[in-house]
Amino acid sequence: MTDETKYAWQGRVIRLTQHDLDAWVKAYPYITVTSALQAKDDELWEIGTEEEKRKWFYATSMWLMAMNMTQERLTREAKRTWKDRTDPNRNDPFATQYGKNGHYD
Repeated sequence: MTDETKYAWQGRVIRLTQHDLDAWVKAYPYITVTSALQAKDDELWEIGTEEEKRKWFYATSMWLMAMNMTQERLTREAKRTWKDRTDPNRNDPFATQYGKNGHYD
């Protein structure tokens, strides 16, 4: 099996089998894994130490997890309506309450 057929995704440093790529795509549904892999591969190639280049798998997986968690949070927040949002003045006893149209009266 040549390198061209062995890996489903291959950069200068990062090389993933189809099994590993599928696992990451499934584990991190809020991001585009292949785009993130390209960015991480570029970073490792340009500024990564030799040790970072050798131990890229775990660090990359954790980096993808952090990106996925951030994107999931942002996606959930974007889906919330004004009624669901926390009133920024909720602890201010002198703040007015939301009116019928969602504006301060």
